[in-house]
Amino acid sequence: MKRWTLAAMGLVLLLTIGVMAMDIPNPLKNAKVGDWALMEMQGGIQQKQTVLNITADAVTVKMDTIMNGKLINSMEMDLPLKGKGSAEAAMAPEDGPEPKIGSETVTLNGKELKCTTYEVTSEHGTTKTWICSDIPINGMVKSETDGTVNLKLVDWGHGK
Repeated sequence: MKRWTLAAMGLVLLLTIGVMAMDIPNPLKNAKVGDWALMEMQGGIQQKQTVLNITADAVTVKMDTIMNGKLINSMEMDLPLKGKGSAEAAMAPEDGPEPKIGSETVTLNGKELKCTTYEVTSEHGTTKTWICSDIPINGMVKSETDGTVNLKLVDWGHGK
């Protein structure tokens, strides 16, 4: 079970870092305490990310990993807002393929989400990610590699 937990957390973190590395606005810039997003990975593993605290320097996010309806892991992470390791620093251009940028509307839970799509081809395949500014934490709606969905948004909510 720990292997699944680590794999699930690793996938979410990898895709979150990937989102932050793209040339998109900082997804945490307008975070509010209580914002949350529930993501589902292959195999039905879910991760709920919730904003716990915000300072001038960082946003504290709690990540709960859920398998078969049971909480199997919980951790908190401070995500810097500025400087090395921040979303802004991570979004600086790096060597590598430039993403193809497009737009698509995705309907989820009866709401139309206007998404920007980012598609990158590498030796690992073609990964396409849908990002929407209405979605808290990292803005991710869906990510797929070579047509197989790796991660998808299930539900979300905003704090006060």
